[in-house]
Amino acid sequence: MSVKKYRLAEAYVILQEYRNLFDIRKALKKGTIFKELVRELPGKREDSGYDERQRYDE
Repeated sequence: MSVKKYRLAEAYVILQEYRNLFDIRKALKKGTIFKELVRELPGKREDSGYDERQRYDE
């Protein structure tokens, strides 16, 4: 049985346009520079007041 005759994977990637971007600090917090990729959880506020650094700086 030869692997060469089987197609193992195929990717379809749409080009992302660089528009409507977050600034660098917010992008690092959100995990992406693209605003349209962010989906907030229902009932969660944009800024909950939680600062991740508080756990380590105490």
